[in-house]
Amino acid sequence: MSAPKILICYAMILVAAIAAAQPPAPTPPTDLSALSARAEAGDADAAYTLANRYVSGVGIDPDYNRAAELFQIAADHGMQEAQFALARCHEQGIGVPKDDVRALTYFRMAAEQGHAVAANKVGAMYESGRGTPKDLNESLRWYRSAAERGNADGQLNLGALYFFGHGVRRDYAVAAKWIRKAAEQGHVVAEIALFDMHSLGKGVKKNAAYAAFWLRKAADQGNSRAQVGLSRIYYRGNGVPLDYRKAADWARRAAEQGDNEGQADLAALYEQGKGVPLNYVKAYRLYKLSFEGGNKKIRTRMDSLLHIMTPRQVAEANSSSSSIRSSQ
Repeated sequence: MSAPKILICYAMILVAAIAAAQPPAPTPPTDLSALSARAEAGDADAAYTLANRYVSGVGIDPDYNRAAELFQIAADHGMQEAQFALARCHEQGIGVPKDDVRALTYFRMAAEQGHAVAANKVGAMYESGRGTPKDLNESLRWYRSAAERGNADGQLNLGALYFFGHGVRRDYAVAAKWIRKAAEQGHVVAEIALFDMHSLGKGVKKNAAYAAFWLRKAADQGNSRAQVGLSRIYYRGNGVPLDYRKAADWARRAAEQGDNEGQADLAALYEQGKGVPLNYVKAYRLYKLSFEGGNKKIRTRMDSLLHIMTPRQVAEANSSSSSIRSSQ
């Protein structure tokens, strides 16, 4: 398992991000009229509150264009949450044209006021060269700003810069320090990164038990890749007592999420009768699911299994529904 890449996938969409920042409460239409008047008069709080209502559609028809206009009013008055929301609008092209340059401008405004999530976004944009020429020194600066304010993504990203030596001299110990801070906040990618680092002894003591501890943290959060890795750890007894039943349990959890390596690993356990009853039919079904899911490298194992199956078993395996539930 390789060390994680720096780029972090952001699952948060604009509506959820803004609504989570300040959940609006339903108000009578007369209150909305008064709120609108205050917003037009330049009241930043009123503009931001009304913008959120136009985003969420609570007590009013959704209108992203109007929401962006109101976020602009509040942002121009220096409200950092409005600056962040407006940056997201420009980043996603919601209510305004998609514009990475303007997105960076408003993320940076919010970051300069101490908005940790915005600081991490600024770091990511400088790192990737989005909305600005690529500048790893600026990326390092803003990731550090986010990290020191306790933002887990910023901590992971700062650690990754030190791990890979991007924009800074490579330092595995410093990388481990920041990645651990993110992992202690439950950041799944950071937990997997610590598994890698303890497995390899980079920046931390090489320790299979510690590696397994952090991988288990990620697996418990439902990460299918971590579940596959934990299954293999139990299969080999690396840092944990060898336990084929636990190996099968974790492989099954990954398989049920559609992870084709989890499906292949569970198939192998059924083929060997380790942790589960020996069952060639279930093994073949799972190999087939894995193959159809893009795991082409297990074709040879499928063919080998066919050579030891009876014609009746082959017919049963091929007649079954292609789903993980019918394969177990």
